Amino acid sequence: PICSIQWIYSLTEAGKYGNRTQAYRLLTLGADGRVLVWVWHKLGTPVYGYQLLWRAPQLESKILWGGTCMAFARAANASHAAGAAKSKREAGAAAAAGGAANFMVGTEGGRIFRCFYDANDLSVK
Repeated sequence: PICSIQWIYSLTEAGKYGNRTQAYRLLTLGADGRVLVWVWHKLGTPVYGYQLLWRAPQLESKILWGGTCMAFARAANASHAAGAAKSKREAGAAAAAGGAANFMVGTEGGRIFRCFYDANDLSVK
């Protein structure tokens, strides 16, 4: 099941479709340990994703951790620009202009993962 979901402004989608209603992607965190990125108006297949894997010091293999929550923070210059914006639309554009977004993922076992999402993900098809 999906444990957490977050709307993310995507400069790639904004450039592709030319309107702000289709300029967002969804980030989902699953209890199965997968973080997936979706184009919100095409939810058939995720655009890309990754797994929450951690190498245990005593084991040769990696452990897949199930996610429970995620929290986002923007770069200091983007959040400052967003705070100075006059409207919600300007705030979203200012935050997206910062590019990469850091976010933290918490797991059932107490492990915390630092993750990244790039709003300028032009290389991703």
